[in-house]
Amino acid sequence: MHNETMDILSPGRNIALKASAGSGKTFNLSLRVVNLLLEGVEPDRILCLTFTNKATNEMYERIVRTITYLAGGPSAEGSMLDAPNNEALTLAEYWQHRLGGGDISGALLYLRERARELYEAVVREISRLRVSTIDGFFNSILRLFPFEAGVMPDFRIATESEEEGIYRRAYDEFTAALRSDASTRELLKRLVLLSGSRELSPFRLLDGYFRELLAMRAEIEELCEGRDGPGAADAGRLLKECGVLEKLEARVREAAVHLAGMMRRSYPELGRTAAAEVRRYEESSVKELSALTSLAKDHYTDYRYFSSLDHSPEIQDAFDLLKRVMRDYFIHKNRLFQEITLHLFTRFLQYPDSAKRSLNALSFSDVTRICYDLLIRNSLIDESADYFYFRLDSRIEHLLIDEFQDTSIIQWRILKPMADELTSGLGQKERPGSFFYVGDPKQSIYRFRGGESGLFDAVLSMYPEKLKPQSLRRNFRSGRAIVDFVNMVFSAVSSAYGYDYDEQESTLDRQGFVDVRFVSNKKGRAERELCRKEKMQAVLSFVEALVRRGARPGDIAVLCQKNRTCEEYAAVLRENGYDVVTESAEALLEQPSVKAVMNLLRWLADQRQPVYLFGFLFSVDGLLDAEDLRRLFDKTPSWNDPAAALPRISERLSELQRLHGLVPVWRLIEKIITEFGLFRAFDYDPNLLCLAGTAASEEIADPLSIVDFIAFMEGRSSVKAHIPSGLSERSVRLMTVHKAKGLEFPYVILPELDIRMSFDARNRPLIIDHTGDLALKGVYVSENRETASFVPEIEEVRAREEERIRTDLLNYLYVAMTRARDGLMIAAERPERPEVRQLSDVLYRAVESGTGEAADTYRSGAFPGVEGPSARREVPPPSHPNPFAGLTLPLKEAVLKGAPLPQEDAPVAEEPARRETPDEFRDRLFGEAFHYAVEMMEDFAADSVPAAVARVRQRYASLPEDAAASIERRLSALVADEAFLRLLSGDALYREVPFARGGSPYRIDLLVFDGAAVRVLDFKTGRDSTLMEQYRQQVRAYMLTVGGCFSGKDIEGYLVFSGENSVDIQEVRLQ
Repeated sequence: MHNETMDILSPGRNIALKASAGSGKTFNLSLRVVNLLLEGVEPDRILCLTFTNKATNEMYERIVRTITYLAGGPSAEGSMLDAPNNEALTLAEYWQHRLGGGDISGALLYLRERARELYEAVVREISRLRVSTIDGFFNSILRLFPFEAGVMPDFRIATESEEEGIYRRAYDEFTAALRSDASTRELLKRLVLLSGSRELSPFRLLDGYFRELLAMRAEIEELCEGRDGPGAADAGRLLKECGVLEKLEARVREAAVHLAGMMRRSYPELGRTAAAEVRRYEESSVKELSALTSLAKDHYTDYRYFSSLDHSPEIQDAFDLLKRVMRDYFIHKNRLFQEITLHLFTRFLQYPDSAKRSLNALSFSDVTRICYDLLIRNSLIDESADYFYFRLDSRIEHLLIDEFQDTSIIQWRILKPMADELTSGLGQKERPGSFFYVGDPKQSIYRFRGGESGLFDAVLSMYPEKLKPQSLRRNFRSGRAIVDFVNMVFSAVSSAYGYDYDEQESTLDRQGFVDVRFVSNKKGRAERELCRKEKMQAVLSFVEALVRRGARPGDIAVLCQKNRTCEEYAAVLRENGYDVVTESAEALLEQPSVKAVMNLLRWLADQRQPVYLFGFLFSVDGLLDAEDLRRLFDKTPSWNDPAAALPRISERLSELQRLHGLVPVWRLIEKIITEFGLFRAFDYDPNLLCLAGTAASEEIADPLSIVDFIAFMEGRSSVKAHIPSGLSERSVRLMTVHKAKGLEFPYVILPELDIRMSFDARNRPLIIDHTGDLALKGVYVSENRETASFVPEIEEVRAREEERIRTDLLNYLYVAMTRARDGLMIAAERPERPEVRQLSDVLYRAVESGTGEAADTYRSGAFPGVEGPSARREVPPPSHPNPFAGLTLPLKEAVLKGAPLPQEDAPVAEEPARRETPDEFRDRLFGEAFHYAVEMMEDFAADSVPAAVARVRQRYASLPEDAAASIERRLSALVADEAFLRLLSGDALYREVPFARGGSPYRIDLLVFDGAAVRVLDFKTGRDSTLMEQYRQQVRAYMLTVGGCFSGKDIEGYLVFSGENSVDIQEVRLQ
């Protein structure tokens, strides 16, 4: 056995374990927990913290499985000696050494006896084992100390969508108050000027600042502590400081004009370029002065066009004075920027805090912050440690932390007192303890939510004599060709950027393959569009090649930076006959089975909306037969009462109508599932039972009310599905790299590496800087390189931020490339310039360096299987019994008994791309409101417009009046347009029609049935020429879906651009 493994398993060792991707991190972590138990440590003395509920469940499963296996083995006695699994063999080797030698069989027999004792103590009382998410652990602490922390004992955790809603309402209230306060309004105006971002609206700018500051609120509040701290000044004093800054600006202008005058008098014969530079001294603003090349020099004669001038000490003094007052100006500007920003931020905090108090709700970040205040800032854990552990009901002897690179600075500070105690050699002053953390700084990609990649090494340096660093470099995930490629790329990256990378060793026999294609991307809109299409074609060809060679579409993952890009590639794949599942389809409400039930519930709640009944009927395969379709879509008088047109189904619907309001909603859901055979129709999808269980929640105001249940579910839209129904062997998966972290896939395609590497002050106007020991140093306005050069402190802040951004992006690339097991395919842009501008350039240079040549392609290894015919949507259903069929009865019993429901993980941020801004939110809200208005039109006549707009005003109360008026004008233009009205003529018209096919959700704005034709109409309230092809692809996807439902009919598609004074209709054809 390697010494490293002995150390990892030894209970007396404090270990900092760096585990590269695929190197067995979870294996080693769970094995250490098992061995601590084997060594006699009580289960409740071990605290193992993970990052997600998924990881927690996996840890429990591994621990229980290993102990169960050791206690009895999979079959008859002696089988462990014949075929020990990896965990058993590793533990046996450790105990063989621990027991002083002997053979491996003796160690296994000893382990069996120990494990049998553990089985009763641990497996049968699993609750004694403390394995939890960090958020869950902090949540449990807060519930033990609610009064000390100042929260209600029964507080609840707000969902991600609820938290976003609270923020938006709070921000709107804050900005409304700000508008009525002249001094604060003036401060905001000054802040915009200080930021240099005049092209942004003030409120959009402030929204971006607040979101970034909220991620580290605890640190900000600590920075602002005290009367003289940043943010403590009142508006009046800050406005006076703005006056001081104006005086400094005047001094700069005065010094610049003085220098120019001296130079003109001393050098009357200046050359044209030199004279132009002097003239700029007189005419430029302070910011423009900082960009002048001459002022970047130490001596004025160092400037190329002044070099021939005789040096004058007096002019040099004036030159130095100008640079000195400019430095003073920029120092004061940054300090003022920080104080105004934090002043506004601390004033804003009272609004979301008040809203959460009224709802008795906290977010996970609130829980962490309040725990930090309670334990660290108020010193509970230092001054009353015995009381703390008494309330915790156990003493922690061994602390283990998973995914340490994703731990935030505040989370670590809460845990640090425990680590201090344990690394001192004692576990809360009783028995020797240990501190063990594992992670990979190369996989730190969550800085935007408080994660800090430097934390891993910083903590190691805090305990130089007590923590032993270890590394796992053997890769058990990826084929040899993939590991070799990652080594080649990141060895080049390490040489170029000083990136911390140690080469990995592949342990697998399979070779795997890598296929990289570089496409040209030259200047110009047409060229960029061509590049985008080439990358889309490359992704399609990758998928086609894999499927032809026998790969299942469900084994293929396309990983992008943004959700928007995922949807674009999903549209391309759908158009070409492939089923796909995107990240949005993983939410419980987005599962086809759940969407079907929810549509029927919506119809039961409001039977004037037959569109929801149609959504249910067409979402359940096999529910409607040919006769039902004929009754629905031939000319009949029953369009407004589709239930009456379906005698085979109407009796069941009538029974549901009778039960509505008489039985709890969860009983109604159970009735729907049973009456319509939804288990069978949806392949025994356990999400149906998860939905019924959720309906039994005590948090729903009225258990009999469908309306209350629908509102409850929509407020929890981010809850994940139990098992996403769309994830099948027939569906290509598309998701962001951030969501893919921690996952692995047989085949990975990376099409989006055109991410800028350079620091851009315009796109990142705020810098939050930390000191070397990770304490918050301050908040800085992002200055360009020339301005930063005048102030060494600001120059250092900028340099550190540039380094962090580069590290973030290189980590992003590493995470993306290491998700692949058997095949890695990349479509990237080829650089047109020698300098590195974006992430794809890094990849190109690394490949060029590793192969010794510049090429448009790189291939290594071999594609799987033997090439055969295409298999688009032709993968047969699995012939074996569904593995979840047996879960139906136990799950049902759990629901009826009120067993705990699956809990939602703490929100994991999707990507560092910024969140939706208020302006973008209002644009989206306007679009939603317009579509709702169309849905509310009783008919498309002028007299229906006022009622529809009134419904909009009622539902979208926060919509500005001018937006509602704009919707009214657009509807009036629609009903007056003859070409539009001709498209509506036919047998039947349905609005906002929901469909679900192949795990992919659709909602069609208008569906018109006209004899042998079915028309698909999609509304747009704005027109962006760069998105026209995307608009068409969206309509084509709808047309393909409708065509699959109504074979034999002609499917027509139209884009309807609805303006305030005109309507433009464009036909879309299937290619």
